[in-house]
Amino acid sequence: MTVMSIGLKNLLRPLPLSHSRAMRALRIGTALCSLWVFSACDRGLEPPPAVKPGFGGRITYKGNWPPPDSIKLLAVVAFKNFPPTNIVADVLNGEAIFDTTLRRNVEFQDYKIFVTEPSTYRYVVVAQQYGPNIFSDWRIIGVYSDDPDRIRPKTVEVRKDSFVSDVDILVDFGLLPPQLSRNSSFP
Repeated sequence: MTVMSIGLKNLLRPLPLSHSRAMRALRIGTALCSLWVFSACDRGLEPPPAVKPGFGGRITYKGNWPPPDSIKLLAVVAFKNFPPTNIVADVLNGEAIFDTTLRRNVEFQDYKIFVTEPSTYRYVVVAQQYGPNIFSDWRIIGVYSDDPDRIRPKTVEVRKDSFVSDVDILVDFGLLPPQLSRNSSFP
């Protein structure tokens, strides 16, 4: 008999009752391994966490930035209606959402806006507050659009548990998009 066959024979031989210490160690080892395996499952077959609904993309700035004193605030604003009937009222009534964390004097920046409920936004813009009156001193400096003239905005539909990417906006300081006014007509 070889050493290997003797070792296998001893391994396959049932343990006598006098080996209670070995059995106890084996049981403890099995219990610890089972505990480790089950704890590694974390949440088992629970579905993955839901995606926080919202949208985002990249804002690209082209041309020379206006003087710092003419930029009081920069914001991404998303309106449910186009054209908005009353911009301030739409924001206050929840018909528009906004993010004012935009940086200045950069070539581009990424942004994200999260929403509390699914919705469709028909007019997503970058807006600049240029004067002291927060209710009226605003201009649109970029529009989410496929149209090169940025006249026709592109709609963003945010569904439950989805995040819409690539809502990219071009801000061209040398060629601002059409401004909303009571006399404006949009196709």
